[in-house]
Formats: sequence, C-alpha cells, structure tokens
Amino acid sequence: MNRLTDSIKEDPDKIAIHLKTAPERSGAASAPDFESAAYGSVLYFLEAVLPFLEAFYHDFYFPDQAAHGNEIDETDHIAKAVTMFSETVGPLLYKPNHMKNIVNAMTVIVPISNMPNSNVDHVLDRFSSGVTVEDTSCAVRRGNIEYYAEEIEINGKFRTFAKNAAIVFAGHNTVTAQLKIKSAREYTDLGGNEEIPLGEEFQSLVKRFVNHNEKKPEKRYEGACILIEQLNISSIKKRMTEKAMQEMDELNIKCLQVLRSIVHNEERKMPEDWATRTTEPAVKKILKHIAGIQNLYDKKGAMKKCLPHLATRCEDVAKEVLGFLCIMLFNANTSVQHSMLEYFLSTREEVFFMAVRDRMALSTNSIKEKRSLQAQMDAKKKTSSEAFSHKTRKDFPVSVLALKQIQGYEDALRQQRLAGWSRKKHTMHSKSKKKRKVSKERKVQRKQGKVKDSATNGLKKEVSFAPPVTKEDQALMLAQEHETEMVAIRVEDPEPDIVMPEPEVKEEEEESLEYRNDGYIELVLKVMARMCDGQNHQLQDYLREQPDNVKSFNIIGEVTRFLNVVYSNINGKNIELVIQLFETMNEFTAGNQDNRVVIFDNKIIDYINFILRAAEFQSCPTEKVLGLRESIANLILSLIEENGPGKTDISLEVKDTLDKKAIIGLMTECYEMHQPDKKKIEELKNISLGIDALPTQSTMKSLSQAQSFFKGMRKQKDELADVYMDVGFRFYLILARMFDIDIKLAEYIKLDLLQQKAINFYRKNCQSIEIVKDDELQKVNFRVKNKRVMREEVKEMLKWNVDRSSPSNKIRELMEWTKDIMKDIAYQRHILSNPIAICLTKGWLIWNHIVTILSFAINILMLVTWQAKASLASSSVKELMHNTTAIPDIVRDPIPVISTLTDAEYQLALFSLGGMHNFFTTLVVVSYFLGNHPRLPHFRSIFKSIKKTCSRDKKDEDEDDKKNKHESKLDAKFFSFTTFYYLGFLALSIAGTMYHGYFFAFHLLNIVNNNQLLSGVIKAVTQNGRSLIWVAILGLVVFYLYGIISFAMMRSMFDPDDYLYCASLWECTITVIRYGLIGDMFENVNAHRSEASFYKFGLVVIYHISFFIFVSTIGLNIIFGIIVDTFSELRDLKWTAEADMRDTCFICSRNSYDFEHHGKGFDHHVRFEHNMWSYIFFFIHLHGTKVNDYTALEMFVHKLLLKENYDFFPLDRALSLAGMGKDSTETKIDDLLYHVTSIVDKQRKEELEKKRNEERVRQKAWEQRHRLGSFRRRAKLPVPADEEAEPSVPTTQSEEQTTTTGPAPTPSPAQQPPSSIPPGQYLRPVYPTTGQLSGRATPGRRLSDVGLATSMLGRY
Repeated sequence: MNRLTDSIKEDPDKIAIHLKTAPERSGAASAPDFESAAYGSVLYFLEAVLPFLEAFYHDFYFPDQAAHGNEIDETDHIAKAVTMFSETVGPLLYKPNHMKNIVNAMTVIVPISNMPNSNVDHVLDRFSSGVTVEDTSCAVRRGNIEYYAEEIEINGKFRTFAKNAAIVFAGHNTVTAQLKIKSAREYTDLGGNEEIPLGEEFQSLVKRFVNHNEKKPEKRYEGACILIEQLNISSIKKRMTEKAMQEMDELNIKCLQVLRSIVHNEERKMPEDWATRTTEPAVKKILKHIAGIQNLYDKKGAMKKCLPHLATRCEDVAKEVLGFLCIMLFNANTSVQHSMLEYFLSTREEVFFMAVRDRMALSTNSIKEKRSLQAQMDAKKKTSSEAFSHKTRKDFPVSVLALKQIQGYEDALRQQRLAGWSRKKHTMHSKSKKKRKVSKERKVQRKQGKVKDSATNGLKKEVSFAPPVTKEDQALMLAQEHETEMVAIRVEDPEPDIVMPEPEVKEEEEESLEYRNDGYIELVLKVMARMCDGQNHQLQDYLREQPDNVKSFNIIGEVTRFLNVVYSNINGKNIELVIQLFETMNEFTAGNQDNRVVIFDNKIIDYINFILRAAEFQSCPTEKVLGLRESIANLILSLIEENGPGKTDISLEVKDTLDKKAIIGLMTECYEMHQPDKKKIEELKNISLGIDALPTQSTMKSLSQAQSFFKGMRKQKDELADVYMDVGFRFYLILARMFDIDIKLAEYIKLDLLQQKAINFYRKNCQSIEIVKDDELQKVNFRVKNKRVMREEVKEMLKWNVDRSSPSNKIRELMEWTKDIMKDIAYQRHILSNPIAICLTKGWLIWNHIVTILSFAINILMLVTWQAKASLASSSVKELMHNTTAIPDIVRDPIPVISTLTDAEYQLALFSLGGMHNFFTTLVVVSYFLGNHPRLPHFRSIFKSIKKTCSRDKKDEDEDDKKNKHESKLDAKFFSFTTFYYLGFLALSIAGTMYHGYFFAFHLLNIVNNNQLLSGVIKAVTQNGRSLIWVAILGLVVFYLYGIISFAMMRSMFDPDDYLYCASLWECTITVIRYGLIGDMFENVNAHRSEASFYKFGLVVIYHISFFIFVSTIGLNIIFGIIVDTFSELRDLKWTAEADMRDTCFICSRNSYDFEHHGKGFDHHVRFEHNMWSYIFFFIHLHGTKVNDYTALEMFVHKLLLKENYDFFPLDRALSLAGMGKDSTETKIDDLLYHVTSIVDKQRKEELEKKRNEERVRQKAWEQRHRLGSFRRRAKLPVPADEEAEPSVPTTQSEEQTTTTGPAPTPSPAQQPPSSIPPGQYLRPVYPTTGQLSGRATPGRRLSDVGLATSMLGRY
C-alpha cells in the first residue's frame, strides 16, 4: 500500500484519468505498462482491501498481546498506511462508492490504532466540506445521447408494438373480447390461481368440444367427456419416461383448462351482481344450464377420474385439478358434492386429505421460515446500525457529515447522467394526454406493466411498457403513442452500493421475503369451502373425521391451527389468504355443532380478538380489510346463532371471551364512514365560497383542499359506503345476538354518544323473528335494507283481507300474500329505478286528492255561473206556446248562459281548472298503470277457460285445479272494472274540458276511492254482485210475464193520456217495469169506466195483489236482504279482524293475557317479537340473499319454504313465555310452596332473634350481679341474704346427673358460682366449654357471643 501510494504521488493526473474510466475485464493481467497495473491495484485496494479491513476490524478484531505480541504494532502500521493512501487518493476520486469506502475504513481503523483521531478529521475534511460534480465524460455522454436518440425512439416503439401484438393475439381480458358478448365483466383473473388462457385460438379449441346445434347439455357437451376419459387414462399410466411424463402433464393441463372454460364461459354470461338476482328468469336459466354441465361431468365420473391427480408431482396439474373442483362445486351443486362423498366412502381414499394436509404443512413451514429469516435480518440490521452509529456519530461527527456530502454528490451526479436520456415528446400527444382520463384499473395495470430492472450491456434501465390490458374502446396505435412517450432509461454504474451509516434492507431482499402462495393453499381452502357450501352436513362431518379410513385427518382442526401461523402478521400479500381462511371456517361451522366445538377449542376467539384489536394492517387496501372483518363477523355469527343443548353453551362462551369493545369500536367506525360528515363539508364549502377572509395563497390552498376532499369523499362514499354499511350491520347482528343471550350485558357495557347513535341506527334498520327448529325456539336477527318496498295500500289490503278463521289459515294466507308481495316488490324495484316513476307512484294519493279538489272547484263554478237560455217558466217561452203546442228548441239547448262572470273570465277559469284537471288525471292514470301493471290475458288462459266452460266431463278435475292453483291477490287485469274506470276517468276529464264542463260531474265519484267508509258501502253492493244480477234477471223475467198478461188481457186499462203505453208488447213491458218498480201501478192501472164491473175489478185485484206479493214484497226483500247480509258480513269481518288484532298475536295465536302477565306486554310482543311485517321482511331478505350465503337458520327456513312446509312458525309458542310453565296449576303450587317456605323461615329467624334477646338480657343481669359481688368482696362488704340463698347461675341437668352418679369433677370457672371462685381466678380468661357452645344446653346456661365477650372483659 505504501509503494502504491508513492507511485500515485509520482503522477496523480494519469491515475485520476484512469479512475474516471471503466476498467477492462482483467486489467492487471493484460496490462502492458506500469500505469495500467497501478490503476488495477488502486481499484483493488479501493473496492476490496478497504472494505475487507473495515469488516475485519469492525466485527472480528480482538487484540491479544499474550498470543500475538506485535498485533497492535501491525495495526498501527496498517492504520498509518491507510491514512497516507486515503490522503493521497482522496482528491483524485470521482466515484461516490470509492469515497464511501475510504470514509468507512478510516472511521473504523484509526480509532482502534494508537494514531491520534485528528488524522481522521484531516483526511475526511475534504469530503465533509463539499464535493463538486466534475464529470469529464458528460460531453461524450451528450454526444451519445444525440447520436442514439432515434434508435432509442425506435426501440421504444418496437417494445410497444410487441406488447400490443401480444394483446391483439390474446385479446383483451373482457367478456366482450373473448366471448363476443356484450358485458362489462372481466373474463378471468390474470395471475390468479384460476386463470384461464386468453385468445381466440383457445376459444376456438373450446368450441371444438361443444355442439352448438344442440340445446340439452347432455348432447351439447358430449364431446367434452372425451377429455374426462383422457384424465382417467393418464392417471392409470405410471411407467413413462421423463419426456413422456412432461407431455402427459401438458395434455392434462390443457384438458382441465378446456373443461373449466366451458363452465366458466357460461358463468361469465351472467351479470356481475347475479348472486342477488337468482330469482330472475334470465339468471335462473343460466344457472340451470351450468348445473346441467356439472351434472354431465359428474355422470361421466369426473370426480373419480380427476381427484387422483392431486397426488401428482407437477404443481401445475394439481393447481388445474383444484380449479376444476372449484368450478364443479360452483353454486353448491349438491349432486357433485354427493359424488365426492360417495367417492371418499367407496374408495376409502386418503390421497385428497393427505394432499390437503401436506399442502397446509408446506405453506406453514414456508411462512415460518420466511418469518425467521425476516427476524434475523431485522436483528442484524438493528445490531449493525447501533454499533456503527455508536462508533461514528459520537466519536467522529465529521464522518457522518462526509457521508452526507458524498450522498448529495451521488444524487447530483445521477441527475446529470439522466439528463437527455428521454424520448422527444410531441406537443399534440402531450396535450391529449392531459385531457384524456385514465381509469383506476388502467393506472393499476400500468403499474403492473412496469419492468423494474432490465440489464443491457451492464446498464440498468427502468422502462415503462404498454400495459397487457387496455380498454376495448381505445385504438392500439393511440395506446402505442401514449405509452412510448413514457419510455425512459436510467443509467447507473454497475458497482454495488456500500453499507450506509444506517443500512436499509434492499428491495430484492424484501421481495424474496414476500408471501408466496406455496402449495396453492388459498385454492385448497376455496375447494373445501365449496365442498361444504350450502351447509352440506355430511361433508362437514367427513372433513372433521373419516371413520372408514385407516388414518383420519381432522381437516377442520388443521385449518384452524393454520390460522395461528398468519394471524399475527397480516399484510397486503397474505390478507386474501386470511379472508379465505375465515370464509372456509364459516362454511365448516354453518349449522354443524361438532365443527363449532372443534373450531372454538382451537382458540379461534383469541385469534379473532387479536385481529379485531389491530388498528391497521401493513399495506392493505381498505376493501380487503373490510372483507376480512366481514368474514370474521360471519364466522362469529355462525358460532353463536342457534339455541339448544350444547349450542347455547358455545354461544355463552363466545360471548364471554369475545372482545365486545373491539366489536363496538369497529361497528362505530363503519357507522362514521358511511355517514356524511356534514360539518366538514359545510366548512369546506364556506372556504370554497370565499366566506373566510384569507390571504390569496392560503385561499388557493384551501380551495384545492376543498376540491380534493369533495372528489375523494365522493369516490370513497360511492365505492365503499355500501361495504362499510354491510360490515357495520354484521357487527351489530353479533351484538344483538349477545344481548339476546345475556339480557344484562347491555347494562355492563358503557357506550358513548357516538356508539349509542350507531347502535340506534343499526337497530332501526334491523328486525327479528322467532322460528322453531328441532323443537327449539330460535331468534333470527336480520337486516332490512329498505322498509319502503312494501306499499301502504298493500299493507292495508293484507291486514283486512287475510283469513283469520284459524291459526293455520292465517299462516297459509300470510305465505300466499307474501308470494304476491315479493312479486310486486320485484316489479316496484324495476319501476323505482327511474326517478320519474318514483315521483309518479309515490304521489298517487296526492294526485287523487288534487283531482277531487279540482272536480269540486269546477262543479262549484258551474253551480254559481250556469243559467239556462230558456225554460218553460220563462215569459218568452210562455208567449211562444200560446200559439203552438210544440216546445221551442231554445228550451232543449244544453249550452248554458254564464252569469256573474263574463264569458272571457269564465272561459279562462274553466280552461285553467280543466287543464290542471287533465294534467293530474293523466298522472293518476299513469301512476295506476305503473304501480299495478295491468296484464293482458294470456292466450293459453283464454283457451283453457273456454275449454273448461265447454267441457263438462272434467268438472271435478277443474275444481281441484282451481283449488290448487294460486291466484294472485295483487295482480291487476287489463280487462277489469278498475282499469276501464281509470281509462274512462281520463276520457271524461278531456271531454269535460272540451264540452262546457258537463263531464266533470262524474269525477265527484272519485271520493269513493279515498274514503274507507264509502268503499265499504260500495263493496257491500258489489261483493255479491253476481247474486244481485241473477235476482235482477229473475225480476225482469217476472216483469216480462206481467207485461204479456197486460198486453193480452188489460190493454184497455193503459191510457196513453196518463203515460200508460201498451200499443205493443215492448211498450207494455217497459210500462210495467216503470210503474211496477216505483209502486204507482196500483193507482194508475185500473179498469176503464166503460168496462167497470166486478169481473174487471177481480182481475185487477188478482193482478195487483200477485204483483205486490211476488215483486214488491218477495223480490225487493230478496235484494235488500242480500245487501243487508253483505253489510253484516263485512261488519262481522271487520269486528273479527279488529278483535283479532287487538287481543291475539297473528303469528303464535296466543291471547294478550299471557303476554301481559308473563312478558313485556302484548304491544311489545306484536311490535318486536312476533311482528307480522317482520316475517314478510324476513322472506324478502331471503329472496334478496344468495342461497350460499344463508346462515344455518336461514337455510333451515329456506328448505322448508321450498317444500311449502310452514312448521317453522312458532304456533302457541314464544320466547317471552319460555319461563311460563306448560301446566299453570303446577306453577301456582310451586309459587305457593315458595311463599310458605319463606314465611316459615321468617318465623324461625324471628324466634331465634327473640331467644337471643332474652339470653342477652339474662347475661346483662348476671354481669351486673357479678360486678357487684366482686366489688363487695374487694371492699369486704356483707352479702345480702337473698343473694346467698339463690345461686347466680342455675345448674344444668348434666351436672345434676354427675352429682347423683359419682364424684363430680372440678367445675370450670364459668360453671362455679361467683362466691366460690377465688379472687385470682378472675384475672384469667374464661372460655366456654364445648357443651355450652353446641346449643344443646338449657336456655338458662346458653351463652351468646356478646355475653361471652362481656363475661371475659367484665372483670377489668
């Protein structure tokens, strides 16, 4: 090193030039002169020797003078040589890496040696004072940039062309591009586990196995079954060469991809939100078609021939098999699930379960290993940074300053190198680039399409290529021009960076430690979740235990324990795996109590508490975090949703161990996120409007902040508000279930104002019902998304028209109404998607009231202003009729004369009111058609009705068909009275405006539609309208008979002068009808005076009396009786309905008395526990939820509804009456026994207390006498005669017995009388004997605790 330093001093300029040029591959070996050799030695010392010395003296040098005496001297020589070398070479250096090596080596070696530290400051002062950028190669570089500018542009275009060519060949990742179907969905998940190849070539291959001329799946996809047989052949063949095995694996992969794509293509044809629209005919049709394909594969033995491939060594084949299983189990295909179970049971197959266990073990080991490496790296980083900072920052601040200056120099040099290496940008494209809006998806794809490092000729380049997926509506050349503008090349030196004072982990090392889906564990979990999808209890149990196999694997426990590996380190790379873990466990536990126990015993609640308490997860998008929380909430609900033996115990344990504060906190956070921040919006609006007087710059900043906040808020609210709301409701359902389990829990939890508002909001939009499952009452809490989907008029119709004759009839009628209500809701949702339709349908009642008011206004105007042109009472008409008997035409003129107003004023008022009447009448008619959707009769129904009318042989069958056929209660027919009424309503309104207002009088009848009382009156007449019509027909027949009699025998009695016409049979019949109905026939139809005789009189009497009996009495009374009976029937129905609603629960049919005495009251019961509308909303909730997302209770109800079995309704049962015994007599006896026992205990306590008081009094008397006797003995006073004769304490019965039977023992001080106890004995403590404390002594000798204490302390 010293010789090299001397040689550098001889000619430093040449060494400086060499240091600024790149070295040859082997400069020392091929060097012809000494200068090149010296240059190689300098590089060797700078890049190898100095870093070696730094590492050696920093980490491994420990001086030992006993073993190596000259070690310290050699270190001093090396330090001196390094100092001389650094002082000589330092001013000649150009590259930052060389400078850093010198600084690091000097900082470590000099302090260890005996050299003064001032040498370090002297050498490093050159670097700490500043380094100027003197790049001698910049001119050459600029020349190269100008020379190669066109080549760089061509290369950029060529790369873009290559990318776009790949897009043209494979096609865009959209359903429209791949399947030529109009859809906004993506075709496949690029880079995912279930990715399907893109391109027309692959789609044409798929079409080869599909017969498009057939419609049935069995024939349409029969060609694809050959691929299943190929999988079977490949699984049998074992002995093959390596090359043949690879070819077979490639063939198997292609077969599985084709089989998957056939089903996948059909699934992509559905809308993106198909899961919530499964009841629509189009979605139903596609799902049925997909099920047909799955069943066809299953019949051909797909499960048996596909599952053995899971044991293959080729991971790609195993991945495709798992993907094929996922697509086969799509939408919970029960036949495929049954086939898998049969395959497991028949073959005793352990390959699948071993493969699952092995893949989970592989993933577990991989995660643990990477975590261990990460921990080691962090520890090493921490140790090195602490040691280095300890040595440098405290002792040599100049070294830190020097390194900072070198880093700044390096950055400046890099910017200088980058200058010029960019393509020429066209102004037109740049302008269009600013105007063009790029979606989020394309931005993400552009980031994904960025290639970080691509080595070319020893240079590192960062190049942005065209994304692999671009939008269909943009031309490829536009994408090329847009992307080639972004091409930029960054040139860097190939030398590696040295260790900085605070070393950071490199990106490559971080990427090597990123999570990888080893063993396709996420896909394995998805397969197992779909195996149990739809709550398949057999597969749920078989995954827990395989009793028919030699070795059983508890997959449920393995999956739960696998969560222990990942729960503590959730980040953006593995959050999807954690979500799939919770979703799989949710499918395991749904409706399966044994699996719940297994998962709970594996400490799932501890993992859940840890995750819920975590404030945030590293680099996780908000959508994924919300998905994780929702999956956790679903799992908790599956664990605690049911009541019953064992189930309630698990629910209580989960309730006790789950962190309620975390649940409430997350629920409140969701509530805040989907609620608008009104205060902040108003503040920013004020800022944007310039209300606050701010300076110009601050105003501009606040305006930009306001605009960015509004944009960001709109995006977040639009994209994530619904997700936040869904997650918030799931957490509230957990709390609601816990409150149901433990009523006192609400008292223990303290809520702040915001948390209470959140709970009130969610409670307002949730409802609950009670059902019976396995003879256990269950409470189901569910969310009601929109309570306004049920129209109020529909509620009124259901409430008053339901059959309440028996509990079973009420339930049956409710379900029939529910079917019609759900159809009406589906139609209303379609209508309410248009805001104009919303306005029309919601304002139907308002439009009706306005039309009625306008009708009254117009008719009042007519009453006030209308006058006749002439009448028979007018003088002019009388004068005209003096000369002629004919009535003048002016009397017959219907056009009125307007009074009190001028003609212009009247016309203005009439046309104004009439125009408004026409407008609102049109709204009424349009809203009726929109809201009720009158349907034209179908041709088949008309043909069937005609056939039934004509044929009489199948009368009984037709009656049965009518009974079984469900007739909708809400469907409006086009050919109905209501439809024609509203059409006439509109026509008469228009006619009234055109013809002087006569037709507006008809609209006064519209008050019937808006009045329940008048509607009941009309209904009383029209309800039995058919009977009245037939009676009227019979009456016309009777009138016709009397008309014939009058025409044949009594024509002389009909005088035309008295308006009795009988010149023809028609005139006779009309006259009889007119005078017979009104009752004037008996006075007007009499014999003519010329024919007055008793014979004629008798004929008239018979005629009149018979007419009076048959027509006036019987006929009219029949009609009145029908109407009166209808009135009474409607009144009784109304009274019955009112009484039933007032006194009886609609659901359970229990009387209000029970709830008033044993529950919270009847009103609370029918509003919150057994609300009829809540059950309807629950069925609507089931109708709008995907079947695979049902909870256990929802699935139970769904299956019963499919069978039209309504046993889940809690008839004669309620949870609030659970404490009420089945036999009230036994309950009363128990209550009576309890009261008697309590009274006896109370009396016993009172007697004991009385005895204690008596004993206490006696004890006090004894103590008083004792103290007095002691005082007399000490004072030597005489004892009174009465006290000498009477002992102080009576002897017990046992003492008397001992006295008579034998010599008595020495009595204790407590048993001796006071006179016999020596004075010194009082100084000792006196303890009662065992017999005195046992309670068996006589009352006279029994001592209480207080008495004992006072007796022991009284002598003091």
